[in-house]
Amino acid sequence: MTGAAPSEPPAPADTDPGTLMAILDAFPGHLVLVIGDFMLDRYVYGSAERRNPEAPEVPVLRVEERENRVGGAGFVALNILKLGGQVACFGALGNDSPGAWLKDKLEEAGADVGGVLHLDNRPTAVKTRFLRRFGNQREHLLRVDEEDDSDLT
Repeated sequence: MTGAAPSEPPAPADTDPGTLMAILDAFPGHLVLVIGDFMLDRYVYGSAERRNPEAPEVPVLRVEERENRVGGAGFVALNILKLGGQVACFGALGNDSPGAWLKDKLEEAGADVGGVLHLDNRPTAVKTRFLRRFGNQREHLLRVDEEDDSDLT
């Protein structure tokens, strides 16, 4: 065996700040397996100053900005990497452009994505949130989920 194995982090016995800091200090170098639903989070921002004439209770969003983010289990993986851990990802993505984008972002961040399957028969999950901006505030108007939530077989 070459090199010393990383020390084991202390068990979280309480919420003492010193205990938390000891756990965080011991975290770098540990390998964490992230198993779950990897998804693309899309955000659409804009202003909504008028109402839909066909449905007056529905605001009309004038799109000003779009943003893609790594979501779900991928977001967990990115946070582990930011804390200095190593990550091996296991899950499934569609063989599509959102899946390719997610894989690229995870690899760029340093995650091992060898355990992520790319499936032809199901799309990558995409959650799109529509948000209205007014001043420094945002209002979440709608979320649209594009996903196949059937069991993987």
